Amino acid sequence: MGLDASRSSSFAAAAARLLAAGVAPETRATAFWVPGRIEVLGKHTDYAGGRSLLCAVNRGFSVVAADRDDAVLRVFASFELTGEADVAEVALAAAPEAASPAGWAVYPAVTARRLARNFGIRGGVDLALSCDLPEASGMSSSSAVVIATFLCLSARNRLSAQLRARLPTAEALCHYLGCVENGQDCGHELPGDAGVGTFGGSEDHTAILLSRRAELRVYAFCPTALEAPLPLHKRYEQFHAESEVLIPAVRGALSQREVPLPTLASLVDRSQALTASHLRNTLEETEWLPAAARRLGAVAASAFGAGFGGSVWALVEAGRAREILAEWSRAYAEEYPHRQAHARFFAMESPPPGACSVV
Repeated sequence: MGLDASRSSSFAAAAARLLAAGVAPETRATAFWVPGRIEVLGKHTDYAGGRSLLCAVNRGFSVVAADRDDAVLRVFASFELTGEADVAEVALAAAPEAASPAGWAVYPAVTARRLARNFGIRGGVDLALSCDLPEASGMSSSSAVVIATFLCLSARNRLSAQLRARLPTAEALCHYLGCVENGQDCGHELPGDAGVGTFGGSEDHTAILLSRRAELRVYAFCPTALEAPLPLHKRYEQFHAESEVLIPAVRGALSQREVPLPTLASLVDRSQALTASHLRNTLEETEWLPAAARRLGAVAASAFGAGFGGSVWALVEAGRAREILAEWSRAYAEEYPHRQAHARFFAMESPPPGACSVV
């Protein structure tokens, strides 16, 4: 799952809270991580059928739940930033019109009541939440509590088959959880009730449940649908390798009295490969040209520039410059005859100076 190792202490604290409350160590238990979310763009667009750009945040709830033999949900909440702790107890069979508890406890209570109504659940849990989200931060701690309660009660009551039959996609499940919170019906088969007393959509639930590591995601709503995943890790890997690994290594190679040409070549090859695979701002020609130059005897070659064009430099032995330049130009003309008229091949012995006054 890729959680930070520092989370182990918050899970241990949640488990210790259950043990301190009298839960037997051998009791069957489940554990979940439920993050908050960042609304990158798309403020209050979901319930109007718009779009949102979303990701999870690296703070949230460490959740441990132990099975009970009765139809009771007992929730132990710990808020790490304030040091506060609280307990709430809810009967799973509560009627829709039953009074809900005040404060944070309304969220697990409404979730338990809705699951009892829609799925007939009767298996309760003792559930411990350890939260490090800042209070009233707008990162959806309330929806995270709804989701944590759902995950624990679903696992306890083995709802997987029912969920697949009635909510066949992950997006449909997120829509349902939004309905749990706002109280709306989710189709005719999953009637709603009062909810938590606020009206919202399923953006928060979608971000919390469906976010992926190193990725922003564009979702459309009403109905909920993923429109575009936007990976971030490849761009970071390319940036880090180019800036912090390859450039320092090339600088070190070029500072030596005898430049290690094989080392230099492998470093530039790596830069070119990352440009194509991770930065992805090359054209077919600017991927072909460096490889062609290397086949013709260039020590190193790489593309640069972007947009609707680009260029490629090649480092060659001075004595072979004219020969390799002519062969490179000829090979390009054969490979891309329709582009030949727009291409320019030229050589320079060393880099010239920058801008300067000439009078």
